[in-house]
Amino acid sequence: MKNTIAALALTTLAAAASAQTAAAPAGLSYNRIGFTRTSQKGLTNQNVLSVSSLLGSSNFLAFAENRTDHGTALGLGYVFKNVAVGIDAAVTVSADNEWQSNSSIYSLGLRRSLSEVFAGLEVAIGYSTQSTALSAGTNRVLSYELSYNINKQYTVAYGIQDIRKGLLNGSAEKIQNVSVRYNF
Repeated sequence: MKNTIAALALTTLAAAASAQTAAAPAGLSYNRIGFTRTSQKGLTNQNVLSVSSLLGSSNFLAFAENRTDHGTALGLGYVFKNVAVGIDAAVTVSADNEWQSNSSIYSLGLRRSLSEVFAGLEVAIGYSTQSTALSAGTNRVLSYELSYNINKQYTVAYGIQDIRKGLLNGSAEKIQNVSVRYNF
């Protein structure tokens, strides 16, 4: 009887574990198309359409982002997978033609799956600097994001960007983002 109960318990645990891993993708997906809606206090909301993909079977990342009122950003980067404790680190460089200012953006992003806490949960933090020809300083952006992989194809996310403007005005703003992504 003890063996039957132990076998039944192990079978139930194995079935539950396989059901949880089927709900969330294995590893972090970098091949995705996204739609993001941003909101800023006192300003017009903005829509962002983005696409990113690892090039072939390499860790080189190519991406593009189109904002409704700021133009297009194109970039390249490299993803260092599983740097420490399941964290992926991505270093990227992009060019943005925002309002004809032709800015350069340098970024470092960290992502980690939190499937051990809740299947499909993911967290990301990032830091970027943006220098433009028109401003007398560099904008610095610290971003935070919590996302949930509904299944292998679809992800929803909520993020916050803390933007510190250039040296002249020294102002700060917070932008909230809600995203829907399709992983391919």
